[in-house]
Amino acid sequence: MNIEKVANYLKTISVKENYDWDIPFSKGHGSEIFSIEDIKKFSGKSNYECNVLLKQIISDKIKSAKKNNDKNQLKKLFEWIVHDWGGIRGGRNNIDKLFVLGINAIEKNNLEFDRIASTSKILSFYKPSENVIYDSRVAFSLNSLLLLENASDLYFPIPTGTNSKMNAFNIEVLIRLKHKIPEYKRKKDSKKKVKLISNADKKLFIPPNQAYLKMRDVIKEINSIVYQDDKNKVDYPYNTEMLLFGIADTIIYDRILEEVMIDIK
Repeated sequence: MNIEKVANYLKTISVKENYDWDIPFSKGHGSEIFSIEDIKKFSGKSNYECNVLLKQIISDKIKSAKKNNDKNQLKKLFEWIVHDWGGIRGGRNNIDKLFVLGINAIEKNNLEFDRIASTSKILSFYKPSENVIYDSRVAFSLNSLLLLENASDLYFPIPTGTNSKMNAFNIEVLIRLKHKIPEYKRKKDSKKKVKLISNADKKLFIPPNQAYLKMRDVIKEINSIVYQDDKNKVDYPYNTEMLLFGIADTIIYDRILEEVMIDIK
């Protein structure tokens, strides 16, 4: 991967101006999690600044609950992070399972890919200086830039998402069409049934069980270049993650429409 190509492009875009995610303090267990003193700290800040502060506050609350072995508080925190702040609709009926997944992520760095959007949110809030969120928007933006900047022959698997723009312009399809590796070609004379696409995808996409750590390292490296002159951001990879999230269905979407051309013979 040519990380510098991606980083040089992102240098031109402001994370503060492009990250716009409201914090639902009153949803779910929010009123139990946040004190009046907590809420006052967010006054007068932009959405970007509020979410940076949120990471610091939630990180302290998770560490405190974990230190005190307060399982009930950890469940409330995990549920609020994933379902209320994160907006993930599925899985709310089984918070016990989410708790186990969250603890495994924190203690063992064990993130199952089918719940990566949930567990990476928990891990990112637990240690925001080390971890990032791996969801469909972040993966969509990163893959798109790797493709549009001709920066890689290897890409990240994308978790299922609900964004209509990203689903309409499926970046994984564009990746396959650009590279057209021989493994995608069907052998007409073969009578043996094979998993053609999944087998061929192994040549283009990072294995799901390796994807989180690889994405975290790539985003850290990009962040160190993009914010090398900003001491307040350079050591916090969530700045690049938040930027990738924020531009997924705006700047990245527009670039795909403007730059991707498909000719049918």
